[in-house]
Amino acid sequence: MTKIIENPQQYFDRFVPKRHKFLVALEKQAVREDIHIVGPIVGELLYLLAHSSGAKTILELGTSIGYSTIYLAEALPKNGKVTTIEYGMSIAEQAQANFEKYGVTDKIDLVFGEALHVLKEMKKTVDLIFMDIDKEFYIKALPDCHRLLKPGGLLVADNTALPEAHPFNIEIAKSSHWRSVNIFSHLPGHGPSDDGICIALRV
Repeated sequence: MTKIIENPQQYFDRFVPKRHKFLVALEKQAVREDIHIVGPIVGELLYLLAHSSGAKTILELGTSIGYSTIYLAEALPKNGKVTTIEYGMSIAEQAQANFEKYGVTDKIDLVFGEALHVLKEMKKTVDLIFMDIDKEFYIKALPDCHRLLKPGGLLVADNTALPEAHPFNIEIAKSSHWRSVNIFSHLPGHGPSDDGICIALRV
């Protein structure tokens, strides 16, 4: 039986992608203030998925301080746009300030409101959706995610190893409307550091 390397978590901690010092500062703030962000591994994954798929329109459910939004915005072409939804007024204001400091405000529309309510009102299709709201709402958001994603568009859902995501995990795995993979992995800088990420193609 083939064995993997010893101490795999310590080993892969060495390969955290390099990133801008502003993003590092946001990571330190998140630790200091106990703010949830995706961290550099998932951030880079979002960039790769958005860039490689040629996404021009992205919808993000859950902005927080804008860390993941910045990665998504950087992956867009010049005429691309991220629409990001955040319910917390104070943290939304922090995110908007961070977009201005980083110089990506032209690529981001920040919408204040409850994600499920805003989703119901949206009409335009998008190329990619990143979902990072309260996990118990994932299952409720799924039908509108399917409605708003173009055929062949990508849905990325974070924190799928959390118990609250279980109904979502079951539904997307059995649904004929999605082709999905749910990956459990070690994610340095992510909270929790061992977690799941679902990547799904809209059929």
